[in-house]
Amino acid sequence: MSITAVPPSPLAPAPYPPLASIPRRVLGFVLDVGLVAVLGLGVWWLEHGGHLAGLFPVPYPGVQNVAIPLLYVGVLAVVPVVAGRTPGMAVLGMRVRDAADRGRIGVVRQLVRAVLLPVDLIALGLLGLVVMGRTPQRQRTGDVVAQTVVERTVRRG
Repeated sequence: MSITAVPPSPLAPAPYPPLASIPRRVLGFVLDVGLVAVLGLGVWWLEHGGHLAGLFPVPYPGVQNVAIPLLYVGVLAVVPVVAGRTPGMAVLGMRVRDAADRGRIGVVRQLVRAVLLPVDLIALGLLGLVVMGRTPQRQRTGDVVAQTVVERTVRRG
């Protein structure tokens, strides 16, 4: 007579993926800001030393003053609304999920996270780090208000 393990009930909820660590989240943000910096340098080069310099011979450059903030908003607000994660989060295997049921979040909650990002960057990001360190689910201010968490994505295969 052999003893076999009882398979888990199909009604039992699957365990949630682990939450992203604070260093991983910080590194993801650094990667995102680095991406904006590289793209911004490209815009600057086009305006000052590249092809746009001849097209816009103005004493005070104007394209970069609009394009670089738009790049920042695009990478840190628009891309997460569409994809559920920033490029830095994608590289490091993280995504934003609902704090209660770990489901997908909507556009409004993602925008709340993006709007509150400057709050977390007060004192060179120290406020965000303190808030993440003091909340049980490692949430920054935007996550607490939007009721979201950042979790690690589980790679299969």
